[in-house]
Amino acid sequence: MGRLFKILGVSAFWLSVWGGVSSANTPCSAKYFPAVYTVFGAVFVCVGDDVDTATARHAVNVVAEWLDNDNDGEADAPEVVDSLINENAVLVLLADEDALSDTAYDSLDGALVQDLYAFETNPKNRKRDATQEEVHHLIMNAGSGYAYPDIFSDRDSKMYDIYRDAERKGYYAYNDPTCDRACKTTEFHYLGMAVYLGSRADVFGDEMRIKTKRALQMRLPEFIRVIENPAYNYPNHKWPTGRYAHRHNIDKIR
Repeated sequence: MGRLFKILGVSAFWLSVWGGVSSANTPCSAKYFPAVYTVFGAVFVCVGDDVDTATARHAVNVVAEWLDNDNDGEADAPEVVDSLINENAVLVLLADEDALSDTAYDSLDGALVQDLYAFETNPKNRKRDATQEEVHHLIMNAGSGYAYPDIFSDRDSKMYDIYRDAERKGYYAYNDPTCDRACKTTEFHYLGMAVYLGSRADVFGDEMRIKTKRALQMRLPEFIRVIENPAYNYPNHKWPTGRYAHRHNIDKIR
């Protein structure tokens, strides 16, 4: 799991209108991020040095696929897009964990940042692709969790209650001592979606003991009811693959 954090400073970066994004109003300084993309005008993907274009495009496409999961060329949940804009959602794509200084992170003043590393992004050695997970964390925490806090927030929400129920019943265990209950809710939410959409690579470990959609329906029916509720337009159609056809929803700022 990468780091998800809010960078707070004297002033926050805000976008109020979808569209018209330029290098002048991106939160990503050219000093640290030579390439910047925006997806649906809602999520900035800030690319550090030594990250190739193919890797960056893969990450950008996964963002688009989570937001337009039915692949009709429109964002599935406008309320989530609005929340991502308001929370200044930024995916930082770096070569490795040491590629960016604290000063560079501080330059993302006011942003809610999720990091992702090139070596774990669409890897060629058949290892698990971490892009889907880190992007899901960002969209859920900066988007759905704010648009529908009673349902998707990582604290005091329906998803939190479902996570706790799964933990009590022995269906889920996340034993990282650095991961608090909010963190465990986020991880559970993602793994539940990996089961639902059939990503075997993501449920290979023993954190999620439920391995199939059928078992998920039987053992955690509340999870199914939440993600299939049409009121939330949740991305429950397909697992992102890094291929997205509707290029007009992606802008390369620099």
